[in-house]
Amino acid sequence: MKKIIIFLIGSMFFYRCNNYLQPTPEKYKYTALPKSKDQYKTDSMVLIHLLDIMLSKNINPFSPSSAYNKKFTTIYIDSILYSPEKNGIVIFIITKTNKNKQENFRDSRIEYLFDANYLYAKRDTLRNGFKLYGYSSIRFVNFISFKEAENALLEYCFGRRATDHHFSKDEPFYNMDDIRFWNGKQFRNL
Repeated sequence: MKKIIIFLIGSMFFYRCNNYLQPTPEKYKYTALPKSKDQYKTDSMVLIHLLDIMLSKNINPFSPSSAYNKKFTTIYIDSILYSPEKNGIVIFIITKTNKNKQENFRDSRIEYLFDANYLYAKRDTLRNGFKLYGYSSIRFVNFISFKEAENALLEYCFGRRATDHHFSKDEPFYNMDDIRFWNGKQFRNL
């Protein structure tokens, strides 16, 4: 049985993202809705397949193998954020891993650890799928609840980036609900 689960909560996510901390100036605010619920569902299924392959091969962000594998790790697609042209996306993922798989975490009161990450992807029109880029500048690890991991990810992606003080030179300069994020060189240069 696949241990990857899809949360089709797109409409709730997009409402929440566009009201989360609200640091993006209104004139740059972008609502990243899919073309339809069917598109969201189809895209989710394609992405689940790709994420499952990445997990099986321990490709970033599902590395090292000492922390992630198909037996102990469940991947949740929290949400998918679409570019204005619908050919670029950001996938918000949360992983749930049995804490016994995590070699450096031995708190007996906790059964699972949750990590949060986002991945960029571009639509591959030739193969009717996506090309995933196994990189994001930040990974949030070792939360004791799904909600804590999700909140950290959302604050970073929709609140933290509205600052001139970035964590690294690879960080996008705008929040992901900002049209300038999608038109910026970092997303366009993937």
